[in-house]
Amino acid sequence: MKAPKDFLFVVASCCLLLFYNCEKDDICVEGTPGTPRLVIDFYDFENPETVKAPSNLTISAVATNTSIIAGGGPYTLPLRNDQEFTQFRFTLNLGQENENHDLVQINYRREDLYINRACGYKAQYLLGTDAVVNSQDTDNWIKGYSIIETTVQDETVVHLALLH
Repeated sequence: MKAPKDFLFVVASCCLLLFYNCEKDDICVEGTPGTPRLVIDFYDFENPETVKAPSNLTISAVATNTSIIAGGGPYTLPLRNDQEFTQFRFTLNLGQENENHDLVQINYRREDLYINRACGYKAQYLLGTDAVVNSQDTDNWIKGYSIIETTVQDETVVHLALLH
């Protein structure tokens, strides 16, 4: 009967040594902020201080052709970290007779920031003066933009205002 007690003692000792040797950087704590998404909202073109929600808006990523957003704003959009731009299709009144698409390209510079050994890196995006390029079709409903926050480092503020 002595063998099982010795075995349990050895297993318990090994487990304690494993946990004792873990350092704070070995575990990425839940809630550690990762790469932020771009936060946009829509404003009135005639009065840029006034929030103006578009009707029946759907936003989809061009690269994946998947719908990202349908509903009210502000909207959080994931930016690609393998390129210096991301394209989105903003559609008003999807599936209706007066459906209108605008293809918008968001341009940015990406900086990678080291968090720690367990969590690795996160991206931070920098919006420049040419941050938004709207497709040049005949009936663009997005008329302009305004950069509110040039650095996309968290999702607590609106970074970009699209005017319509």
